[in-house]
Amino acid sequence: MTGSEARPDLWLYQDAMPFWVERAQDRRHGGFFDRLSADGARYAEDAKTTLVQARMLFTCAHARLHGGGSECVDGAEAALAFLTDHLRDSSDGGFFRAVGRDGSRAAPAANLVKDAYDHSFVLLGLAAWLRLGASPAARALIDTTFDWLHGTLFDPATGGYHEDDRVTRPAEPYPLPRRQNPHMHLFEALLALYETTGEARWLDHARRILGVFEAYFFDAETGSLREFLDRDLGPAPPPAGLIREPGHQFEWVWLLHRYAALTGDHRFDDHATALYRFGWTHGTHRGGGFDGAVYDEIDPSGAPITTSMLLWPQTEGIKAHLARAESAGERDGVARARHLSAMLFRNYISPDRPIWRNQIDLDSRTLQPDAPTRLLYHVAMAVIEGQRLGA
Repeated sequence: MTGSEARPDLWLYQDAMPFWVERAQDRRHGGFFDRLSADGARYAEDAKTTLVQARMLFTCAHARLHGGGSECVDGAEAALAFLTDHLRDSSDGGFFRAVGRDGSRAAPAANLVKDAYDHSFVLLGLAAWLRLGASPAARALIDTTFDWLHGTLFDPATGGYHEDDRVTRPAEPYPLPRRQNPHMHLFEALLALYETTGEARWLDHARRILGVFEAYFFDAETGSLREFLDRDLGPAPPPAGLIREPGHQFEWVWLLHRYAALTGDHRFDDHATALYRFGWTHGTHRGGGFDGAVYDEIDPSGAPITTSMLLWPQTEGIKAHLARAESAGERDGVARARHLSAMLFRNYISPDRPIWRNQIDLDSRTLQPDAPTRLLYHVAMAVIEGQRLGA
């Protein structure tokens, strides 16, 4: 067993966070690059995205709160500065999807759409930043960000949110399919805001998202999670409407148990149980060196659509196993989490540097060799949950 497999928390704080804060940070123009190559080289001309800056804001702040070094504060400050200086539209408080490396909104790779998914992560990052220290500026930014998201993208017909601000421009096609994913991460952000501030309004919004989850996303017949939806949040036409992502099922398991722990409301425990059982039974591989590894996509019958395996579903499997052990007395939960963690470090993480390959197949062939910066969020969250539970 390597050191990283034995003590992922030490690997995170001593190796991964210093490496990514330094290597992925753009010291010339600010913010963080979107990805590194397999040998750690930067793709310097990539666009700078709100998603990467917001996730790095959260990850650096969250890691600092749980044992990370001073470089985590440096990283959080760099991400926040690029978000507010270049990606935020001061005219309305929303955030663009992407700008050029130097912050240019006229760059060829810039994307001035304002996306619900991105704003969920901005809120999550600001919640973690606020936990590092009371900040009137952070509180004000939280309010204006949520006001933009809710005021622009809220859909009163369903209680959910439209995909992005193209919905406000009738001349453009309505953005389809709609997804459960932005709602899931908004739910995560709302729980974090409630935990950080104690303000009941965030919990009220979180409970509304739970209503949308129960009415539209949760497939009670199979115990699975619908990913893609039509304009009215009904199932999207096939093939998109048949896709189930075990990684997101496991992510909802962790979130539903976290909600119960924060509120004492256990009405959704059965939903978490159903999602976990479907994901574990159908969405994970059995046997060989990838035993317990999480597939990318399956269908409502449980049959694999693909047996490829991105990195991030493995981290969400770890979190779900731990949540089941902590909240539902799942006897094998910790053992499953440790087993999956060891598999992840053996197969995804480079032994000589804290960098990963994004996607592999069951023959361990690399399907996506680059290391997206945004995945540090997933890896750090899994490690910190294991650390929190002494696992």
